[in-house]
Amino acid sequence: MKTSLVALALVAGLVLFVGGTAVAQVPLLPPTGTTHFTTYFSVRTLSEVKMVEDSSMSVAELVGITRNPDGQPHFDNLAVRCLVNIRTLKGQTELYGACRETDADGDSTSTTFDSKAHYFIGGTGKYKGITGTAPFTVQALKSPGEGLGLLIIPHEVTWRLP
Repeated sequence: MKTSLVALALVAGLVLFVGGTAVAQVPLLPPTGTTHFTTYFSVRTLSEVKMVEDSSMSVAELVGITRNPDGQPHFDNLAVRCLVNIRTLKGQTELYGACRETDADGDSTSTTFDSKAHYFIGGTGKYKGITGTAPFTVQALKSPGEGLGLLIIPHEVTWRLP
């Protein structure tokens, strides 16, 4: 019994040690800058109203992570959650919504977006007061099921901090 408690304590200590070193502190952003990041999203349709003449309105939740393909630490490995309104009128689709991106330190940015770009409206911690834009393109992958989607969204971000 005593041996198993010691072994359990050693394993718990190892898990805490490894877990504590696995999450590195996220570096501060320079006051201004540009970079790229790609967001990988899982999409879940929350509600949809289909109308006549190829028209509809839907609300979806997007959850995913960001990766910076430039090898920079900025906007890399953020957890992202967005809500999007998707309005299609006679075949023409417009998007608008909002996102919150949270890094490993718990600091976050908030953005609104339309069909063309994200717009930083502020943040917490190291992102406090952030402004800027992140134009994007969308690559939709094959749906894994009814009401579900997968997206790859590359962004070109420009920011400014106070």
